[in-house]
Amino acid sequence: MSYRPDQLNNDRWRAMRPFIAQRAAFRCEHCHKFLGMTGHVDHIVPRSDCEDMGISVYDPSNCQYLCASCHNSKSNRERWARRGNPTCRNAKETARRVKVEGREDFLRAAGISTEHKEISDAKEHENQHGPIGPP
Repeated sequence: MSYRPDQLNNDRWRAMRPFIAQRAAFRCEHCHKFLGMTGHVDHIVPRSDCEDMGISVYDPSNCQYLCASCHNSKSNRERWARRGNPTCRNAKETARRVKVEGREDFLRAAGISTEHKEISDAKEHENQHGPIGPP
């Protein structure tokens, strides 16, 4: 595994960026949002794995054009998977909140409801505007 940040700080990479953007019609290849030249060129196979797989970091077939949101989501999923968390290997799954001792007491002391959103919305409305219903 060889990861060198300087690989993308050169003329070869700077010339490749517009090619990838144009190939994607200047749109995010995931959500299809128009980006112009503000998008991120993302390596489908992460750069840290390219050498092991025999792929050049400059191979355009290993690159995609993404908006910042899609790029960050993909990168975070990859980082999470590298840490060995089996619940996040599938992009559709999300991390689950861990039961922490004292969490309920903290939330209660902070005035944060742990009940369903509708109930907390009703309580917030009641606190701001008085009781709901006849007096």
